Amino acid sequence: MSLGDRLALAGLIVAFLGIAVVYLWPAQKWIGYICLCFAVVLGVLWGLLEIRDRQRPTAAIIVPEAPPKSESKPGPQPEPRPTLPPPLNLHPQFKASSLFTAARKRKITIQINSFHRYLTGIGFKVSTEVPLIGVEPQNVPSFGIGADRLVKNDLSIAANRIDDPNAIVPLYALWVFHKMLPFEGYPDNPKSWFSWDAQLMFERYYTESFENDYHYMLPESDSAPLDKWNNALLDLRKKYGQDFVDRLLYYSLEDWYPAGPTQDLDGFLWTRFDAGLLAIDNKDENRSGVLAVMKARGIPPSK
Repeated sequence: MSLGDRLALAGLIVAFLGIAVVYLWPAQKWIGYICLCFAVVLGVLWGLLEIRDRQRPTAAIIVPEAPPKSESKPGPQPEPRPTLPPPLNLHPQFKASSLFTAARKRKITIQINSFHRYLTGIGFKVSTEVPLIGVEPQNVPSFGIGADRLVKNDLSIAANRIDDPNAIVPLYALWVFHKMLPFEGYPDNPKSWFSWDAQLMFERYYTESFENDYHYMLPESDSAPLDKWNNALLDLRKKYGQDFVDRLLYYSLEDWYPAGPTQDLDGFLWTRFDAGLLAIDNKDENRSGVLAVMKARGIPPSK
């Protein structure tokens, strides 16, 4: 309560007291008159104080602004971790050539490491050995390497495809499967070349699967053994998914053995394909569908 309010309250009390004395004790009226005069003085003082307070400027009251509500979730938030590139565990060596710049060497190294991780992720036990890499004249296709060149443990990229991001993968894939499927009894056993056909089939499928870029062979060439196998594998991938076919071929390679004396190429490939199917297909759940796809491509089951 301010001083003015207290004076006003005191003036009212004194005024009521003065009026009461005048009426209740007429003989003592003088006391009542004194109280009334004193009440008037207090009222004047109260009025002066009110006038002064009204003329005094009012200080602005600053209300602190409430901090904005945080939209983050309660509790400490972990800082985002930077995405690191996968490690390069394979370090291929390159032949001396002005075409092999540092940038090109790094790109080729990354591609070889990526394909190596893809195969080992399926289950293949791929050697950490890497062939020596060179460059061939411009008119040589990137995958045009004979078995004799593979035996020498080197690969050559066509000069006109040295900047193609997919040029090295088919070469490296063919080299990998050549190591896994050597020629049995070569050169005395003519059927040892079945292993070469198998290498080409594995290279083609896994290269296209890795790059997610699939190419059906032309219908008129579908009678060629590897063409129809390539098309059948792509049909299976469409129907059952990449993981199913990737692992089916992996398990077929796990149970690999030389060709029998009476087997042709289709029979040779089918026997190993069927071993992979028996391994991956639980309780023959998909067997009838797989056989139908293969038969539609001219690959009937072989004994």
